[in-house]
Amino acid sequence: MNTRSVIFILACLVLYACAEIHLDRLHLPPGFKIEVLVGNVTDARQMALTPDETWLFVGTRKSKDSKTYAINLKTRKLFTLANGLQMSNGVAYDANTDTLYVAEVKRISKIPNIVQRLNQGVTLPLQLTPVRDYPVRKIPLLTV
Repeated sequence: MNTRSVIFILACLVLYACAEIHLDRLHLPPGFKIEVLVGNVTDARQMALTPDETWLFVGTRKSKDSKTYAINLKTRKLFTLANGLQMSNGVAYDANTDTLYVAEVKRISKIPNIVQRLNQGVTLPLQLTPVRDYPVRKIPLLTV
């Protein structure tokens, strides 16, 4: 799967989550394709892709009961990682530590060893661990 295909698949996932789309009505440049990756992902707002393009993490945004999903791009299977979140508004994947970060209105949580656990067939949904040790970066002050 090349980068252009991934971009259009991601765009399609967002569009599909917002409304029913008719793929036959979309006109794409030569060499591009678009398809519905999986169904049943409503209100998708954020996505993070693993570097090997095997897993796509998707966050939804609702005022109550937001969810975070993992999609295996090789098998096209959808997994619910977390539910009952309060207005989830971001997902980020750190490949160096194999950690998925999930942002909500009032907290940031993480799921450590996410890809390893998914590949081992972990029981879902997973418990989110609140992040308490935010990285601190000193920013030099400008003096005038």
